Amino acid sequence: MPVRGTLEEQYSFLLIDYDSIIYSLEDESFVKIEYPHETVLTIYFSDEEHRVPKSAYIRARKYASESCDEILNVEMNSIFNLEIKSKSLSNRKKHKTEISFGNIVNIFSNALIKDNESSSVIKDIWSELELKKLIPFVATQYMRKHYEKNGLRVTLDIGIKVYGFEKKSSYEAVKIWEDVTNGKFEIKSDVRTSEINVAKTNLLSRNNLKPTALGSAEKNYRKYYADYFSKESKSSHSRKSNFTVSLSE
Repeated sequence: MPVRGTLEEQYSFLLIDYDSIIYSLEDESFVKIEYPHETVLTIYFSDEEHRVPKSAYIRARKYASESCDEILNVEMNSIFNLEIKSKSLSNRKKHKTEISFGNIVNIFSNALIKDNESSSVIKDIWSELELKKLIPFVATQYMRKHYEKNGLRVTLDIGIKVYGFEKKSSYEAVKIWEDVTNGKFEIKSDVRTSEINVAKTNLLSRNNLKPTALGSAEKNYRKYYADYFSKESKSSHSRKSNFTVSLSE
């Protein structure tokens, strides 16, 4: 029986409970959705004053074949899915397109809005948010597993790391935070039915999950960034690159 609304909830869990959560999903007949790669890399953009509203996000995301540790370098020809969304906009615009990182940089840094369907949506959102030049701000990386049962989708993220782009003209980011204790559990469905509610209730009752606010992690990025680079400005560190995102993925 349909129930009004969609479902989107986030929880945190202790990494020591990861295997038991996987077991509960399989025991509840959730099917694992296989992807070529499980490492998710996401780059968030803002203007130089980091003024992108909290109700919006502008990000580029891809699944990578490798993970990185201390330093992240992004190649210009690496292909991402550019995602732009704002809940505060009058029409709640959302847009996704596949594009190279170099083209994203050209559009955002030089305001090169071309006359096509893709850039038209970008231009509308850009104008309504009153944005100017955009630059990479922070990046996140984690290992994600996908599960699904009758339209109920579950993702588990572990190995969560946050990287900061220190220099406005650089596309090298340094690790500024890592969660070595917790993972993220997210549950979604485009519709609510009694079956979906039962499946959700069963999962939550079997696992030690702590509710978290949607978007709460993103809101912490500014703090991680400010805390890390305020400390770094007091001392100099030499860093060596150990990872590059390539076009071959």
